[in-house]
Amino acid sequence: MALTSLLHQLADEKHSDLSRGAISPRFLTIPSAIDSPSLHIQLEKLRHIIFKEQNHLTSVLGRWSEFLTSTGNNTDILRTAAELALQLEQVRDSALETEQRLAATNTTTLPHDILTELTQEINSCNDQLSSLIDSLKTRKSEHSRI
Repeated sequence: MALTSLLHQLADEKHSDLSRGAISPRFLTIPSAIDSPSLHIQLEKLRHIIFKEQNHLTSVLGRWSEFLTSTGNNTDILRTAAELALQLEQVRDSALETEQRLAATNTTTLPHDILTELTQEINSCNDQLSSLIDSLKTRKSEHSRI
């Protein structure tokens, strides 16, 4: 039951059907602006979302870390959560670097490669989010068979 609760807390509330066991991970959206002012707004929103995700992950792990460390072998879950926390920081840093590059261009049109690194970091972060959900689902399944 505890793993189910933990899984639900980390799931995307909008895209999951928790009552049916359909769990979808949370995902960060890649900015899709076509001009500098719009991209600046999207990057600011992304940084705010990252801040909220970091706080949410910290809160959930703070609540469940004792359970995870004291029951079975949950090192994969804890390692994946730590990797996710680091990747969220990477996305934040990349968003800040993108803003700096954007400010340095001093034009309203976007350089074609301005989002390349940020897109890679977001995709990596989304992979980590999926891995964490998958690890929890696997552990829950293993506990259900016992």
